[in-house]
Amino acid sequence: MTVQSAKRFYTQVAVATEADGFRVELDGRPVKTPGRSPLRLPSRPLAESVAEEWDRQAETLVPETMPLTRLSNTALDRISPRRDEAARLLADYAAADLICYRAEVPDSLVAAQARAWDEPLSHAARGFGIRLKPTSGIMPVDQPADSLEAAAALAERWQPFAVTALVEAAGAMKSLLLALYHLEGPADLETVWAAATVDERHQESLWGVDAEAEAARAALKADLAAAGRLYALLRQADASA
Repeated sequence: MTVQSAKRFYTQVAVATEADGFRVELDGRPVKTPGRSPLRLPSRPLAESVAEEWDRQAETLVPETMPLTRLSNTALDRISPRRDEAARLLADYAAADLICYRAEVPDSLVAAQARAWDEPLSHAARGFGIRLKPTSGIMPVDQPADSLEAAAALAERWQPFAVTALVEAAGAMKSLLLALYHLEGPADLETVWAAATVDERHQESLWGVDAEAEAARAALKADLAAAGRLYALLRQADASA
């Protein structure tokens, strides 16, 4: 079942076990993705969290409060059947990764970028063979082909829901390396978001806060938080297996 109106059309939400996963049911009927695929989830923790999103809805459904449902739909409708597109997207994020483009001045910003970005750069090289070259200024730099291939290969090495989390996190921060540092590294949400917004925070220290830009960043941070939660739920299931 897909959402046909903005009104809540069900009473009970439950999780059912299948041979190859878990499904969310509304009044006994399985939820389907917008692409009409069964919303089959790879782990019980994720299925229960998606079910909670549906159960928390009041009289009117608010899709913005259902980020795990949205990401699960993306995994099933877009990522799983089109791994090649996901691979190209990951390679593109690596080719133009935010943390490779460093300021030349002022010294305070140069130092802040180095503190926030040097370790994620090393982490990607050590853990994933993605060795990117930082540069000063805004002129594009050609990254090593084998590193871009290593980035693209994650689309096949990781299962579709994990790839979805990675694509979402990389898109929110314009950085595949920061996404890896968050999902597969030591950085929590606040730390990695601070790293992703070093430039913006520097500008705000000079010129003050722009309310519109701040709202846009808040939406991206929410996307990042949802990606991190999706990935954590997948890891939780792996740890209990």
